[in-house]
Amino acid sequence: MLHYRDLTQEQKDKISNGCGAAKAALLIPNFIFEADCSHHDFLYWRGNTIFHKVKADTLFYYYMVKDAFKEKHYDLKVFYFLMATLYYIMVSVLGIFFFNWRKQRTKKDLINL
Repeated sequence: MLHYRDLTQEQKDKISNGCGAAKAALLIPNFIFEADCSHHDFLYWRGNTIFHKVKADTLFYYYMVKDAFKEKHYDLKVFYFLMATLYYIMVSVLGIFFFNWRKQRTKKDLINL
């Protein structure tokens, strides 16, 4: 199975754009979630079934909340938690348009990037 850690930095850059949909008119701030967003982009690129989408979204939320709770300042911790929740809701709903619903991509698919 292909994992995010298997990718070169160049491949990661081609697959991920940080937070927000690729070529979106609305820029979504990364805040402290850029690594979480990049990994989520990879899981969407890899794709496959609804199970894989739900797992990608759930992991995305888990890691954003984990990052939010690392914040030392309470007000920022609450803000980041609320943003993580908003991001999760948005990808859960709108992600159906960006998820790869075809056969799960493998290392061979990286050649065609």
